[in-house]
Amino acid sequence: MIVTVTTNAALDRTLTVPVFQIGFRHRSSDVLTLAGGKGINVARALKILDVPVVATGLAGGRTGTRIIEELTSEEPTRRSTSGGPR
Repeated sequence: MIVTVTTNAALDRTLTVPVFQIGFRHRSSDVLTLAGGKGINVARALKILDVPVVATGLAGGRTGTRIIEELTSEEPTRRSTSGGPR
């Protein structure tokens, strides 16, 4: 069993730009938002490799609540400490 610790969890946003050209304005066609941070990303990779893993860390406020919801929907084994509302 591997335990990862994410002390600075975040919501990572990935924007898709269909045609990128230097010097022009661009609009994204798709947005993907995922819970992230080094420990979460490592836990996600280990889970894909079928390695037993527990992702731990700190999660506070609205962003922390969203991160916990994201991880719960992915169903990794996780433990978190909620800082409560700010």
